[in-house]
Amino acid sequence: MNDEMIEMMKFYEFYKKMKALEESEELTLKKTENSLKTEGAKNDSNIGSVFDNIKTDGGTKVSKKKNYRATRPLEIDEYEEIIKLCKSGFIYGEKNTGRRKRFRPNPSLAFALALQATLGFRASDIVNLKVEDFNRSKFSIKEIKTGKWQNRELGENMYNKFLEYVVENKLDGDDYIYPNKVRNMQQQLKIITDYLGYKNIGTHSFRKLFAHTLYEESGHDIELVRHALNHSDIKTTMRYLGVSMKKLKEATTKIDFSYML
Repeated sequence: MNDEMIEMMKFYEFYKKMKALEESEELTLKKTENSLKTEGAKNDSNIGSVFDNIKTDGGTKVSKKKNYRATRPLEIDEYEEIIKLCKSGFIYGEKNTGRRKRFRPNPSLAFALALQATLGFRASDIVNLKVEDFNRSKFSIKEIKTGKWQNRELGENMYNKFLEYVVENKLDGDDYIYPNKVRNMQQQLKIITDYLGYKNIGTHSFRKLFAHTLYEESGHDIELVRHALNHSDIKTTMRYLGVSMKKLKEATTKIDFSYML
């Protein structure tokens, strides 16, 4: 990374502005937390979820968010909301005790999830990525699960975000991109998805987001998606995309070029 440090430092002025913005958001978050503690202290025993019995300034109760998304995949704006909360932090109610807790801003988790959605890697591969694995925007990794090699190149925007992240967090070449294990990544993500009312969403959902996006962007080229995910069997890719054999059969039987005969 020594050869890249000069390039990274080009972003220094940008980082200072971002740091000032984060400090401002941190102050706002603290004020919100103090306000919630003052206004809702007498209702602590009744909190069943994040929004139960939390009063607004006017005394109106905010109803509990419903888990209406349990039976459908997330939309892109919902993934964006997850990343946003990773970066900003929030106040939530602990399910078992009803005690208000604070989810502190976690830029490492935000970056790891965005990187996973961009690359389509498994969480086990994301947490094993080091700064030195990136040779500028290109890199190769050996998948933990399969032992297969993946050769990738980051787009310009994501590579710039990578440089910003490295400098902002003062990472060296042998530092991990995400400084925790997969289990920690999953636990932190679950707090956020519970808060938002999203069900059955985990780190693997961001790999599937990559798969669905590539499938649409490639004009439904399922073989390209299979190759990008390093799947040995295209049936696995089909399950990722929600493409059933029944639907495939129904679609293919409609194709008829008998009129050429």
